[in-house]
Amino acid sequence: MKNNRMKDVLESIARGSVPENINLWLRIESRLTKRNSLMQTLRARPVGVIVIVVLALSFLTGVVYAIGKSLGYIPGIGVVEQSVPLRILAEPVTVKQLGISVTVSKVVADSTRTFISYHVDGIPFVENEIPACINVPELHLPDGSNLENKSGSGGNAVMRNGDFMYYEADEVYSPIPSGSNNVIFVLSCVLPGGSVPENFELPITLIPAPAGYATPVVEIEVTADVDENKTGLHLQKVLELADSYILIGKFTDGGDLPGPLYMSTSSDSEYLPHIEDANGNPVSFKVREDARPDPDWDVAYYWAYEIPKPVATPLKITVDRVNIREHNTAQFQFDAGDHPQVNQEWRFNQPVTVGTYTFVLDTITFIGNGYVLNLSYENLPQSVTFFVNVIDDPSNPFQFDNSDGRETHVENKVLHTITLTATNPPPTGNLIVEWQLDEAISHPGPWSLNWTPPITNP
Repeated sequence: MKNNRMKDVLESIARGSVPENINLWLRIESRLTKRNSLMQTLRARPVGVIVIVVLALSFLTGVVYAIGKSLGYIPGIGVVEQSVPLRILAEPVTVKQLGISVTVSKVVADSTRTFISYHVDGIPFVENEIPACINVPELHLPDGSNLENKSGSGGNAVMRNGDFMYYEADEVYSPIPSGSNNVIFVLSCVLPGGSVPENFELPITLIPAPAGYATPVVEIEVTADVDENKTGLHLQKVLELADSYILIGKFTDGGDLPGPLYMSTSSDSEYLPHIEDANGNPVSFKVREDARPDPDWDVAYYWAYEIPKPVATPLKITVDRVNIREHNTAQFQFDAGDHPQVNQEWRFNQPVTVGTYTFVLDTITFIGNGYVLNLSYENLPQSVTFFVNVIDDPSNPFQFDNSDGRETHVENKVLHTITLTATNPPPTGNLIVEWQLDEAISHPGPWSLNWTPPITNP
């Protein structure tokens, strides 16, 4: 067992020091014929023994290794770096004030980032108002500085339960400095009718993660794709766990598809492949959204699939079809006047055609901090999504803070109410109602790739 471990270590060292495209065996062989000078060198430089053994082992086994970081995998969080011990939340922390509760339920801190999961409940529901407590929280260090939020763009899905609203969210921040095990989670809430933010401050204490908190991971190097921009599937990384592999890659639009690639942050679930083993039998797998990057919009979606061991290789991963995004726009102009009155209503009953679909703009109402639009249309296919906005200047349109849509279905007709609100005074005067409509058009493949695990030690 000890010999095998030493062999693993030496092979790992070799991989980090020796280029793949160099043939060192001839050089080793020629030096072995000069036994006396070589042995003298090794006596004078014992580290040379390790180098020679490393080189010999790497060529004799044919195994390709990489000196990597000490990695682990945590479902729901993804890959973590463990060269520095992981730190986690000692216990969930909750603060409740003014009827609103904020709970930090999970924190995982490694040397590269800080992952936080939290939820907010008891937010008062106010018609045509932006929900409170949807600001991006901050992490304060003891010295008063803040950690950088690295979560990227996006919003929270706020749900309603009677007269209250709630949501759950995850955030990623820069790493907490080593030796600092205390931070403060700060969420700022602007309550309905209030102008002064109410800060929810939750002290967070970190403790060392217990042994086995993260499943050990070995990153297997993947041969570089000669043309990773070609349309199709591309394997970029493989993570080996004790009982499975996680294959990570992307589907790229190389520019020869008949339109932009239709995608979302969950495209690896929308475009599920079928995976076969060497015998053509189907292979089960799990989608691991926590292990792949966010999409490169209109260009590439990323995927991560966990495959259980053992499996007869090579594996064949195939995507049979993707969706192409067909985009259409339409506009309708109206004059709100320079000083519209609260609850002032404009009736239109105006049909607006967007692509092959027709909407009827029934009414627009000014509500002081925004507008309410009432639309009607026939039931749309699930492949169609649309967004309606009120803009003033097409080159630099006003940005509403919140857009809330509600539907009522009456037979084959949909009554849709869209509420656009903002903290700043909304635009008035000559305005444009603009439709943005996307339709997913199925485009057949197939596209495939094959993968075989590297040779392992007996």
